[in-house]
Parts: sequence; C-alpha cells; structure tokens
Amino acid sequence: MLKFIQFWEKLSLKRFRKQRLASIFLLSLTISVWIGLILPIYPQSPQQTEREALIEDIKEFAEYHVNNDQGMDVSLVIDAYEDNAVGLTVPEIAKIYKDEYTRLEKEQRKDSSQFEIILRRVSDVPDELGWISALV
Repeated sequence: MLKFIQFWEKLSLKRFRKQRLASIFLLSLTISVWIGLILPIYPQSPQQTEREALIEDIKEFAEYHVNNDQGMDVSLVIDAYEDNAVGLTVPEIAKIYKDEYTRLEKEQRKDSSQFEIILRRVSDVPDELGWISALV
C-alpha cells in the first residue's frame, strides 16, 4: 500500500508538471495571437506613395534638363504633370522643379569649377617636367 501511494504521488507530480507546461504554452500562445491581432503589422521598408513617386519624376525631369545643358523649362513640366491624381497643384509642381533644377545646377557648376582649377594647375606644369619624372 505504501508503494502504491508513493507511485501515485510520483505519477501525479509528473502529470502536474505536464499540465503546468501545457498551460504555460497555451497561455503564451494565446497572448502572442492576441497581440498579433491587435497590433498592425508593418512591412520592413515602407512602399513609396504615389505622391512621392510623382515628386521623384519631377526631380528626374529637372536632372535630365541639367545633365543635357537645357534651360529650365517649367511650362513643359507643368504641362506634363498638371493633371495628376495625387493632388499636386501647379505652383507645387513648379516649386519642386525649380528647386531641384537650381540645386543640381549649383552642384554642376561647383564640380566644373573644381575641374577647371585642376586643369589650370596641370597646364601650369612645364612640359619638361614629364620627361624629367620619366627619367627618374
């Protein structure tokens, strides 16, 4: 009888441990599902909105004009993008284009002035210096 009681206690302890582990697992599963349903899931990198895509297109237009040494042509950009579904107004389109064009043009002038400085320094070097450095 004593052995039976010891066996029964041992068995009930094992059963209690299993039930406790199962209840902890179910509780954590329930909490994680509940939190997952309440909180929205966001993607890692948000997608570009239509407005941002349109602004990027306008900036690319300005970049194209600067790279091809064309003048600022606001009317062309306005004609191309004034009927948009995003809701950009004509003054906003013109401002975005002008700002980007002037920024890129300043960068291009800065780069070209630095290049001209380098060319002047190279042209100031006498021709004989190349032969002297080749002999050394």
